[in-house]
Amino acid sequence: MTRRYAERVDMGDAKHPLPVDLYHDSEVGKVVSYALRSFKTLNALKKAPAVEVGKGIETYSARLPQFNEKSRINAGFIHPSPHENGVYWLVMDDRLTEDERLAVAFHEISHLAGGYHADEKQTQKTAIDSLAILARNYDKLNNPEVSRTLQRDAGVRYDISEMDKTEIGRALKYLIDRSHYFDMNQADLDRLGVRSSGKKNLEAMFGVISIFVGIFLLLPFSNFTGNVIGNQGYLNPLNFKSILGILLVLFSLGVFSYKKILFRRIK
Repeated sequence: MTRRYAERVDMGDAKHPLPVDLYHDSEVGKVVSYALRSFKTLNALKKAPAVEVGKGIETYSARLPQFNEKSRINAGFIHPSPHENGVYWLVMDDRLTEDERLAVAFHEISHLAGGYHADEKQTQKTAIDSLAILARNYDKLNNPEVSRTLQRDAGVRYDISEMDKTEIGRALKYLIDRSHYFDMNQADLDRLGVRSSGKKNLEAMFGVISIFVGIFLLLPFSNFTGNVIGNQGYLNPLNFKSILGILLVLFSLGVFSYKKILFRRIK
């Protein structure tokens, strides 16, 4: 990682100055470039709105005073440069992990998509939707022929494998888990085809309980109270208890496979 001092800025006001040192940061530059090219790729594929960046984006890292280390929010901002018209500054906190940087980059760049500038909720929706589309279509986009076609037809030099699929998944999780800070609810996430970790964990727990109950109902406990092998052992005709057990097992398998099916679906 290359990091060098850029300048000191005042993030406070006249009565309460708050000096913050900005640094040119190669890691921030790399992830912002990737996020920006991802947006251009999705826009070329009619999957995301166009991003208006003016003359370009300058990237920095800093120790942001508003960053909450526990909730990991207030981790970055994008703002017109105070020095040059048409240029944006994108600043990220230097305590972010790589997948958190990717998530923050998608959120901040989403401010420049579709005129959302001050609309935090719509900005978060666009960031989540864009990352979710990349996650669902990662394998299809990870194709040299796709890269050549994008460069030829849309002028975008893009290789999705610059970021690992698991990093994109973790960045998406970061955005989803913090969506409530942007006034998003479960209905908003459902419309985007994604789910919060809390709901997924609850469903997984319910699935585990259901499959154990189903197996319990299917076990031939009557054999253990009498003859181990008898005329009515494992060959018993299906009764209500057996049918219920089978249904619970099938239901549990459906719960466990839902997420996999959902993320294979092309939006």
